[in-house]
Amino acid sequence: MSMWYPTSGITYCQYLQAHSFVRDITGQVKSSNKALEVRVSDQTKALVANNQELAREFGSGFNSINSTLEWGFSRLEYVLQDVNASIDSLHADFNYSMGLLLEEVHIHNRLLTDLLGKLDAIHKTLESPTLTQAREFYNIGCERLSKGLLDKALEAFTEAEKKNDTDFFTQFHIGNLYLYGIDDDDNVLDLEKAKKHFLLASRFAKAEITVDVEFARFAAEALLHASIAIYAQSGEKNILDDAAKTKQLLEEAKQLTSEAVKLNPQLSESFYHSAKYSALLSEPQVAIPNLETAITADRNYAVKVDIDHAFDPIRPHVLALLSKLKDAKRIESQDNLKQASQLLGQVSLWHPEESGALAPQFFKCKEDLSKAQGHSDSQTYFGFLDAILLLDPLITLLPQLESKRIDELKYQISQSIQSARGELPRRGEYSLEVENAIQETNNLISQAEFQLNQDTYEASKSALSLAQSANLKASSAHKRAREEDEAEGRRQYEKREAERVRQEEEREAEALQRRRNDASKGYAGTYAVIGAIVMGLAGCVGCVNNYTSNDMVTDFNLFSGALIGAIAGAILGAVIGQMKN
Repeated sequence: MSMWYPTSGITYCQYLQAHSFVRDITGQVKSSNKALEVRVSDQTKALVANNQELAREFGSGFNSINSTLEWGFSRLEYVLQDVNASIDSLHADFNYSMGLLLEEVHIHNRLLTDLLGKLDAIHKTLESPTLTQAREFYNIGCERLSKGLLDKALEAFTEAEKKNDTDFFTQFHIGNLYLYGIDDDDNVLDLEKAKKHFLLASRFAKAEITVDVEFARFAAEALLHASIAIYAQSGEKNILDDAAKTKQLLEEAKQLTSEAVKLNPQLSESFYHSAKYSALLSEPQVAIPNLETAITADRNYAVKVDIDHAFDPIRPHVLALLSKLKDAKRIESQDNLKQASQLLGQVSLWHPEESGALAPQFFKCKEDLSKAQGHSDSQTYFGFLDAILLLDPLITLLPQLESKRIDELKYQISQSIQSARGELPRRGEYSLEVENAIQETNNLISQAEFQLNQDTYEASKSALSLAQSANLKASSAHKRAREEDEAEGRRQYEKREAERVRQEEEREAEALQRRRNDASKGYAGTYAVIGAIVMGLAGCVGCVNNYTSNDMVTDFNLFSGALIGAIAGAILGAVIGQMKN
């Protein structure tokens, strides 16, 4: 069976009894009867999504053999695992059969818990015995609801309402139980009461917006659920044949969704339900814009509208909308494909596949472009959307990839040029061979820098090759210059060593000469003394001989002989001592 609608042949209550998702005694989620399994029309598969795309979108929820879809089944895991799951986060995946399950999750919603704590602090709940009792009953209701005791949870929430009837949270949970509260053990459905409590919940939530703007979101959700409670009444047997009453209910429901989208424009399910109510009122001029807004927010509404017979009164307008949306995305997809292909071509000119760092990203871009082309070739709305989802990032990424590749090449060239310049000998006189190598290196560097400024891959590769050649030539010049420097160093060392030896020899000769001079002085003195003594004695002997022979000796002659002998001996001794040296 498709989604419930007023003329489906069963009431809203019967529909929930047959299709609601509930927990069994083990805590596992199951359908109360059988899952909401519907067949996707051939028109939708041609316009919106083919079997492959539906399988990719809905996973195990779609049976590609018979083209049937279990609506909402693929999102149950999300609902159960994410305590912040709500009707506005589910978008198109929301359906009435998961309402009770979503209500159980609500009691653990962190945002609701935080808001509850904030309100209790502001209203000083703990300081008021009445408010404290109300919160205690509220907590009891939440505990019972988490155990699946619907009737007992409702009793506790009702007691909480008696103590504090302006509490949004209490009114919201009561409304949910009256709207979705049915399982194998309990049935507390009451659509009129559901409407009443949701309207109260919305009113009290709006009153708390000044405390936290998030209350606007919950006020909008309460209005949406109130509209569903009114919509569900239009399928009651006593109303089905009353066209005026049916119109009145649909108008009222539509008005509530209009208020809801003002409070929370992101609540796409409100746009969808507003479109649904307008469709049943045969108002395509109102329904189609709202449906388009919903589909724009979540493309799965384009499938949901196919299996929702509430749109049958305006089905041609719906198909026209889907065709228009598909054509718009086809044009966008083709434009993006053309742009991305051109950008990929420009990037390819720089051969990023040669870059170890950029090659994986480049190949991923090529792969994504190929996938986008495949999606676009399906000629469906989903196909074009999938292509655009791949192409939009590519259009941003490819120019960045090209820029990175150019910068990488320039860096490699600059580094090679810098390395070549660093290798060149800085100063000194070298052989003609080295001077020629230096000149050739500088010429290669100049050519590389010229090519670098041409901004083409070929010029950059040429520049890199020239820079690498310059690097090799500079290395050769550096090596040869080093050899010449080492040879010159050895020559200078040998020269310095020879000079050092010469100076050392001169110093040794001077020292020897000084020693000789000192020795000469010693010898001269010694020989002078000896000579003086000898010659003095000789003089004395001469005087004695003269005295014995002539018998004429005077003191003067003896003294004179001794003195003259001494002087002559000293001179002779000094001469002999000098000659000795």
